[in-house]
Amino acid sequence: MNKEHQTVGATALSEAVVEAGRRSNRQTRSISERRYQALVEAMPAEGVWVASRSGEMLEDSPRFRRITGQSLDEYRGVGWMDALHPDDRLPTERKWAAALEDQQIYQNEYRVRTTNGAYRSFAAYGVPVIENGEVVEWMGTFTDIHAERVLGEANERLAPTLDQQTLLRSILAIAVRAVADSCSVEQMAEQGVVTMREATPETTDR
Repeated sequence: MNKEHQTVGATALSEAVVEAGRRSNRQTRSISERRYQALVEAMPAEGVWVASRSGEMLEDSPRFRRITGQSLDEYRGVGWMDALHPDDRLPTERKWAAALEDQQIYQNEYRVRTTNGAYRSFAAYGVPVIENGEVVEWMGTFTDIHAERVLGEANERLAPTLDQQTLLRSILAIAVRAVADSCSVEQMAEQGVVTMREATPETTDR
């Protein structure tokens, strides 16, 4: 085999190796993307967010935008904070800035304005993605905790002042307004008698 053929063969082999590497990288990215998407869909959280190392939202978060009604341009950067309750924006900015500065886990709770103009409580959780000792981006989740918050506050407010039956009726009414079209509870007395109590929007408005 002459040198010309050897050069051509080496070049062809090199190109084949490079192309094989590219296919492998594409396949690896495709698998990673599918795994990421499957993880996102399987998570109990309402949605996932991705932010730059400086804290600006990079990728779309469709579930968050469906809740707030924001466009992608309105959501990007720090625009997502415009959907927070005015009283929660400054505390959120401070907590987010502290997490970025310390490169520590970000945890927060805030109220989000929904498409119907009402506010719902959410919990946010985020972690830095670190490569070679450097933060390259942040990833996190947000979870609807509105029902839990409403019921907890109602219990704290009502428990010291109401008898058991009145407290039960009040909690049922709050539950209907917060999370369901109707709600019922079976209550068993000491004698074994079961009493059914039910609340609907019509009964809670009385």
